[in-house]
This record gives sequence, structure tokens and C-alpha cells, in this order.
Amino acid sequence: MQLRLRPNSDDIVIILVMPCQLSAANRIANALSRAGIASRIVQGPSPESCDERTHFVINAPAFAHLPAFYIAVQVEDSSKANLFTEAYLQILQNASAILDYSTANIAFLSRKGLDPRRIFYLPLDDCPDNTDYFFYRFLLATDSISFEEFWHLAGHKTELPSDTICLSLPEYVERTEGFARDNRFGFSAFPGLRHTHSWLGCAMSYKYLIMLARQQGLRQIMICEDDVEFPPDFEMRWQGIREYLENSPINWDIFSGLIADLDKEADVLGLYQFRDEQFVAINKLMSMVFNVYSERVYDTIARWDENNHDVTTNTIDRYLERRGSLSILTVDPFLVGHKESQQSTIWGVENTHYTPLIKASNQLLKEKILTYKKVASVPNSRTSIRTPLCDANTTPPHREQEL
Repeated sequence: MQLRLRPNSDDIVIILVMPCQLSAANRIANALSRAGIASRIVQGPSPESCDERTHFVINAPAFAHLPAFYIAVQVEDSSKANLFTEAYLQILQNASAILDYSTANIAFLSRKGLDPRRIFYLPLDDCPDNTDYFFYRFLLATDSISFEEFWHLAGHKTELPSDTICLSLPEYVERTEGFARDNRFGFSAFPGLRHTHSWLGCAMSYKYLIMLARQQGLRQIMICEDDVEFPPDFEMRWQGIREYLENSPINWDIFSGLIADLDKEADVLGLYQFRDEQFVAINKLMSMVFNVYSERVYDTIARWDENNHDVTTNTIDRYLERRGSLSILTVDPFLVGHKESQQSTIWGVENTHYTPLIKASNQLLKEKILTYKKVASVPNSRTSIRTPLCDANTTPPHREQEL
């Protein structure tokens, strides 16, 4: 998708609208103006409707002729299914992108076969900050504004509702609703950022959440993804794990509740027992399904470069994996799973693809733990001296060294 919202010539963005929807057109025009994008509102049929400039078309069925290149602002109600004729669905199919005010509408359009990657949630409610967030989120997704511009225009105004966040995309309604059904733990759903390259949208979401956590002075933040699977013992284990992380005498950067693909070269740096929970300190991270981020790592994540489009090295997990100095904690067995029934919104593969990787990853971790224990039990071994086994049921002395 290439949306030319910053023309190099004197062309400006055209907003086509019928008089009854003029307020929505004004909102879009004002938001574009704040982003430095010139626009002009045209009421009724446009004599310029055949040119190749970018057009926002509000309520497209009202127009007999549509421009070659248009963004459809969908304002109909899907509960009135008779309005969504085959002709109208084809108009939406031909649009470069679709902006829709209702997740129920988006679910309806997805069931009708429209690609959710081309649909963007845009609530046209009475909360200007809410509308601005989603509109500038759309501009960011299409490279019409930069991440820095998004932050200054709308991003910094957002306040995290808690320090336990589920990263979700409202356009993927089935996944969002599935998490809501499973969420018995008070986690707050948060609408993540998007990009035409999905992995960039994912990484920008993490950078954004971390910047908000830093702005709000949170000591740590848990971020999970909406295809996380909570085992029956999750709540009990999570309470103990959170207690340990909040009061831990060791320095840690990231706690990972699931490692999808543990690096064979990963090292176990220490073992820590807290009640019935076996904590493992390692030096490699390869999963974002359920992590807790300490304030120690905020600046590192905030430095992730959204302008580096090398997918082999700059996905958010690869970026963190390359930070060799990070101190990673995990547990054996892993705290959470990965819903096999879902599909990756980033790579488009079924989550069943990850099932054997996760199983092998947990087995590899167990083997590395056993190896570490054998080495640590040898008198005068280097590993035993560097990071002794620790019983965290009693408060151990504070360790200044990195794990």
C-alpha cells in the first residue's frame, strides 16, 4: 500500500463528502493540517474525481464516480446488511484503504472477504484525542508521518491504564474478543500500532509502550500479546512470579514467560528458587508473547530504529537478542503458552508452526539447567563462583554484579 499523502507538487489531498457528513470531513482536514498535509474539502460530486491525487471519500456509495485512488471512510452500519450490496463491497474492495468507525463493522467486512490488513479502525466519537490517536496511527502505518511525528501529534497524550498490558489490534476482532474471554486477570487491552510491513508495526508498538511506561515513571511493565494462552495454574504462578520480580535482589532486564525458540548458544547464568518456582537467568531472548520489562531496559528499547527496515536483524526480538548485555529471566516450565488456533498477524502463518519450536525450546532449557547444576556442583568451578544457586525464599544479600 502506497498512500501519497505528502505530494511533491502543488497537489493537495481531496476530501469528498456529502453535506450531511461535513463534520467528519472537517475532522480529517484538521488532523491532516496538524500533520502538515494540505487538503481541500469538496462537497458533492467532484469534477476532479478522475485524477490520481489521494482522495478521502466519505460514504462512497453516495458518489456516482470515484477517483482512481481513494481511501474509503466507511460510515454505514453493518447491522443493516442490506446496505452492503455487492456493488458497495466492490467499492470497498477497490479502495486503497478503508477507515471504519466500528469493530463490529470491521468483523462483518472481514467475514465478507475484505483483507483486514487494509482496514483501519477510526472511531468518530466525541473524544478528539481518541480520534486523533487512531487517525495518526493510520498515517504512521502508511509512512505518511514518521514515528517521531506520531509521538508529538498524538502518542505522548496517551496514558497507560495499568502496568499489565495486552497488545492487540482492534481490526483483528476475533483475536481481540478471544483474549477478552480469557482475560480473568485484569490485564488492560491496548491498541497497538501498525505498518504496511507488519513486523515494523509490531516493533513500533513495543517502542511506543515502553516510551509511555518511561513517561509515566513505571518501574516495570508487563506486555503480552493477544494470542497468549493461559494454563490453568497461570494465576497462582503469576502472583508468585510478580512478587519475586518486584522484590528481587538481583538485577534483571526482561522476564520472559515463554521462549519460542531458545538459541542453542544461550548460556544459563544462574538459577534462583522462589517458593516452587525455578527461575533461570539466561543471556538470550527470542519471544515477545509474554514479557515483563524492567525500567533498566527502557532506554534500550526506546532506541530501536524504525528507519532500519532490515527484517533479518531489526525485528524487535532480533534487536533485543543482539543486545548481548541484557539480563533475561525465565522460568521452567514456561509460564504461558501460544494459542494454536490463532494465526500470526505479522508473518501470516498458523501458530501451530511454533508448537514444535516451543516444545524443543523448553526441553533445551531443561538440558541447559541440568548442565549448569552439574558444573555448579564442581568445587572451584568458574560457573559456581560467578553465579551461585540461590534460594529466594529467604532474602539474599543484594548483588551488585550483572547476571
